[in-house]
Amino acid sequence: MKKNIFWVHVFILFQFVCVGQKTIKPSFTSLNQVGIAWGATDDALQLQTINGVSYKTYSAGIGIGLDYYWERTVPLFIDLRKDIFSKKQTPFVYADLGINIPWVKTDKGNTWSKSDYDNGSYVDIGIGYKISINKLFANLSFGYSQKELHEKRVNEMMIFDFRYGGNNAEEDYDYTFRRFSLKAGLSF
Repeated sequence: MKKNIFWVHVFILFQFVCVGQKTIKPSFTSLNQVGIAWGATDDALQLQTINGVSYKTYSAGIGIGLDYYWERTVPLFIDLRKDIFSKKQTPFVYADLGINIPWVKTDKGNTWSKSDYDNGSYVDIGIGYKISINKLFANLSFGYSQKELHEKRVNEMMIFDFRYGGNNAEEDYDYTFRRFSLKAGLSF
């Protein structure tokens, strides 16, 4: 009996504590950013939009972008972010994981071969800083990203083709692009 009375008091105390606390609800968030990626082959433009939900200092969303590094691709990814402090100006960390979709599936520009491109993986991790501007936030981030792409090249038949494998030989290429990126954007 004393045990039951104890648990009833604990439950009532818990209810008073819960009622006294401020309720924070998840909210919609959107981040639109432009950036530059640079690595061994050159530098290129990146565009991204990420939409999702934020709760306290965490946010999660789905992002899509345009990546012009080497071959133009469309990364489709899940974005996870964590603000370091619960303030209007704070550093943050982020991680993106998804697939890298080629913009052009088939290359028809070469007379002697035909290339078909397949999806690869997309990863982006980094740190950043956000500053409150009225109801918006300005974001600046620096990260490391990697995108992969798969190419299947079929060499067209030639009259005097003495290569190993004969005519219409197929070649497979797997590309991995590692690069740094600097991005700036606005979020709400």
